Amino acid sequence: MKIEIRLTSELKAAERRHIDDWLLQVLGTDEYEWSGFDWRVLVRVGGSVVGHVGIVARVVTVDGQSARLGGIGGVATLPEWRGYGFASAALAEAAVFIRDELGVEFGLLVCTEDLVPFYRKLDWEVVEGPTVFDQPGGKVTFPDVTMVLSCTGRRWPEGTTDLCGLPW
Repeated sequence: MKIEIRLTSELKAAERRHIDDWLLQVLGTDEYEWSGFDWRVLVRVGGSVVGHVGIVARVVTVDGQSARLGGIGGVATLPEWRGYGFASAALAEAAVFIRDELGVEFGLLVCTEDLVPFYRKLDWEVVEGPTVFDQPGGKVTFPDVTMVLSCTGRRWPEGTTDLCGLPW
């Protein structure tokens, strides 16, 4: 297993399309429009990408207070490679990257309720307030769970989290 973090813009178009195609197959689609990723954590086995975590640098607000964060999304492992700890390893690399390279205060992700125990094992905490984000028709409240990872020891503020853009 080899893990690397790459700027999305530095990936060759064919590799980016290949990764995005299998992410779509693994994660499926829904009714939302999503932002692209600034960076990608790629897990490779034998040269092939088998695991992925996307990272977005963003400033969000929580009841008007700004918070700089690394948004985490597109967490996926190809089905035949699950159970080897690739997603956990990629998330650990992503956490170090957003803390040390981006210098942000928090990591933030959104997930379904069934994934909360997985992320909790990796020190992510559930945010109690609602999370809103932009869509072409206006602001939408995210229906599932928002989780944060403190990179500085600062506690996540209480209140409504506004992603100040499309979700990732």
